[in-house]
Amino acid sequence: MEHPEPMDRDRSWGVWSATVAIFSEPPPAVWHYTDPAGLVGIVSSRRLWATSTKLLNDPTELAYGLDRISEWYRGYQPSDGLPSVQTALQRVSVPEHRQRMVAESSVFVTSASHDHDSIGQWRAYAATSGYAIRFETRERLSVFPDKRRREQLVHDTPWATVAYDPERQQELIGLVVDGIQDPTNNVASLERSSSKPGYREAAFRLASDELLALAACIKPPQFEDEKEVRLIARLGRGEQPLFRATARGVLPYAPVGIAHPYDGDPHGKAPQATLQLPITEVRVGPPDGPTMTQRIAGVKALLDASDLGSAPVNPSEIKYLP
Repeated sequence: MEHPEPMDRDRSWGVWSATVAIFSEPPPAVWHYTDPAGLVGIVSSRRLWATSTKLLNDPTELAYGLDRISEWYRGYQPSDGLPSVQTALQRVSVPEHRQRMVAESSVFVTSASHDHDSIGQWRAYAATSGYAIRFETRERLSVFPDKRRREQLVHDTPWATVAYDPERQQELIGLVVDGIQDPTNNVASLERSSSKPGYREAAFRLASDELLALAACIKPPQFEDEKEVRLIARLGRGEQPLFRATARGVLPYAPVGIAHPYDGDPHGKAPQATLQLPITEVRVGPPDGPTMTQRIAGVKALLDASDLGSAPVNPSEIKYLP
């Protein structure tokens, strides 16, 4: 595929902000639950690791959201829908086409919660020696391209609140599909230039990724107690993910942080080598006991060494994990 040129001086089709986030605004702060290795990695690198939607912890998560979109589409009566969006919606309903959409997805997600002290989150993500990191959601986060690709623009990366209620899910799907087809959306901009090489395919890929981002923000009602919020990220054209080793094997991820220009780049089109994150508190998870004081002291030392010493460190109010 030949990649389209930027549509104007300030924006290219690779710059993307998930439409789902417009209709599912998160709280002012969210909590990311992680284990000791995750805490050290996030604080030391100043970046969050957004995991590919192809390899989420629960492989059925995306399938549930896509099933809900497919059910909604069966009752959809489009008027003047964009061809790329209609094609993407049709393919969600066909198993082999859906599998290909997921396999070719550029969407990455990171999970967090509204709840600062959730027993379910401690169990699922932080075991018996975990931490919850508080992030301010008002800060503009971005996916960072490889530093060698300095001409790339950084990509807006929004937080979106997960929908659990079936009625809310139906409403959200309708709002997002309409939003994707809004004339000011990047998909519509690409459609208007579809006669140019690569633009029609780019419009379809972007519409597909918007639907996959939506599916990642729809979960079964029985998980409502998680109060989950998701950071939705996307790699731009020509960008490759990074990789990390986990107990589940090798996982592709995208680094996310606050964008600042390199020194000497007056256009601000490249991210700073040293990233930042809006970390404002760390909570040390259960169980309570003789090791809690030591675990708190260790986190404080880590934050002090990383110029984050002003962020408070507090213990969980849950005494143990049953």
